[in-house]
Amino acid sequence: FRHPIERAIARHSSFIKQHRSGQPEADSRLAQMSLAEFAQSDYSSKDWLARFLANKRNDIVTWEDVQKAKEILRKKFLIGLYDRIEESIERIERYFGWFKNGPLERECHQNLIAAARAHDTE
Repeated sequence: FRHPIERAIARHSSFIKQHRSGQPEADSRLAQMSLAEFAQSDYSSKDWLARFLANKRNDIVTWEDVQKAKEILRKKFLIGLYDRIEESIERIERYFGWFKNGPLERECHQNLIAAARAHDTE
């Protein structure tokens, strides 16, 4: 998981970088929005996970929907936190019994963390 504000900032920054790098899928309208404008726009995902888990893509999310989503997450998911990515990856590795015994496994572990951290600068 990532804090919703951090996720919105990263998404907004990603749109700007796509536009600046000339990527064909970049939308110039999004790249020209301020962060505040982006947050208020329909492009900003509002409660997307709760909406998805409650199967309410277009409806208003209620307190009951949030509680239902939390229960689904508690029962069916192994959760990691983006701002504690290394700890989260190690927790997932322990859960599945993935051990870093050899150099290839350690390299894979480090590459996974480096790839996750690379998103901090995107």
